Amino acid sequence: MPRDPSAVTIAFRCGQLDALARTLLASPAHYTPEMRQSLALRWLSRTWEQYRQDRAIGLGARLIGAECTGQRNAFLTLLERALPVRERPFTRAIRLVRKIAIRSIAGEAEETTAIVAESMPDLEAVLSALKAPALSGEPFERLISLIDRFRYSRGDEPDALSATARTPCWALNLVAAARGKSFHLVDSPLPFPGLVQRRLFRADRGAGARRAD
Repeated sequence: MPRDPSAVTIAFRCGQLDALARTLLASPAHYTPEMRQSLALRWLSRTWEQYRQDRAIGLGARLIGAECTGQRNAFLTLLERALPVRERPFTRAIRLVRKIAIRSIAGEAEETTAIVAESMPDLEAVLSALKAPALSGEPFERLISLIDRFRYSRGDEPDALSATARTPCWALNLVAAARGKSFHLVDSPLPFPGLVQRRLFRADRGAGARRAD
């Protein structure tokens, strides 16, 4: 039994998530296809909400609305890249949103292309980092190592918190939503939108503060 009380709490919660995933999500016997599709759409909506927060996007609260269609379509494209090939519920949810959502105009389509091109290197870097053999297998240390590896700000804003809107925090959260199992938090694949927060990437916060957060 670990001596650190926080480690005990984390282990207990991971066990709870494993049980939830195996009992409810990993078994088609408990959820009908329609219920599983509804759950996937809810996950997709929650992931979009977190993506907007991570990248400081103020508009587009409705995933299928007319606002931020360029950003929304870039988000869907990036999420598709992060998803495993056989992740059917999420991919079906993405196809449904693309089918019924407000279409982009020409300028917004160009915006989507630009956002994807600019964002893909960060996303690919996170996906590659998760495959590194030296990465810890213990969930908490694994996550801390990833945050430390990608903790930087591209912005030149005087306010440290505002600058974090331009960090790869969004990429870590997107991959956590697409490949939750890669973070060693659960045995069965389970999305984790919002696993990390932007303040963890602030340059003025030390290692102790990050670990406490």
